[in-house]
Amino acid sequence: YNNHELNRGYQQGVETGASDGQRGQSYSPERSRHYRNASTQDFREGFVRGYDEGYRRYANNGNYRRSGNTAATILEQIFRMP
Repeated sequence: YNNHELNRGYQQGVETGASDGQRGQSYSPERSRHYRNASTQDFREGFVRGYDEGYRRYANNGNYRRSGNTAATILEQIFRMP
């Protein structure tokens, strides 16, 4: 793992997930330009983890619903850190 990229992705993911949650957007880290334009898989992995955290923390009215078996979700489950 490239910890710098994981951390950078995580921080951006938290901000993006929180923003989406606060605005009532659906849960979709793949929608973000930060995810789509990521230069490394480590950044994407960190981004999905951060997005999940930010969205869960700031989603209004319990609108938190993780998307189904998207590639990012599957990768997150495979590489999830304790």
